[in-house]
Amino acid sequence: MITELIKTQKLRNFQLLAMLKKQLKTIITLVTLSLVFSCINNTIKKSNNIISINYPESNLFKIKDDNWIIIDDIKVTHKNNIEKVNNFSIPSYSFTSLKVEGKTLTEKANTIDMGMHLYNVLKHSNKYIFHNKAEILINGKITFSRKDKKKILIEYKKNYPVNISF
Repeated sequence: MITELIKTQKLRNFQLLAMLKKQLKTIITLVTLSLVFSCINNTIKKSNNIISINYPESNLFKIKDDNWIIIDDIKVTHKNNIEKVNNFSIPSYSFTSLKVEGKTLTEKANTIDMGMHLYNVLKHSNKYIFHNKAEILINGKITFSRKDKKKILIEYKKNYPVNISF
């Protein structure tokens, strides 16, 4: 009789363990899907023939190292260290511009800096026509279109502090 009870209890434990494993797999699947969909919906995509981009002065401090914006097939990444910069990089809000003898010079970018750096990256691609270049020097606003007249596709994260208008 005791052996019968032990066998029954073991069977119940086994069934309970199997049920818990199944529930755990379901929870892990739901969490994984939730993370995947939250990442997918975390970006904004816009397109138009003529686009204006401006970094508002009041939100520049939000631009950190490795933030990015994709314009057509060009991924422009912000860097906080001038030594990490390449042809597709522009400074983050606070960036190290010089290191000498263990000392660093840290600068803060402004709207015009951001506009000029982005303009230079896009200009080197030789894909775009820039309208009203003086506006870049006045307020950092870049207005441009593609030379081939196709729509420009822009993608960036929701919290990326940029104004994009058509």
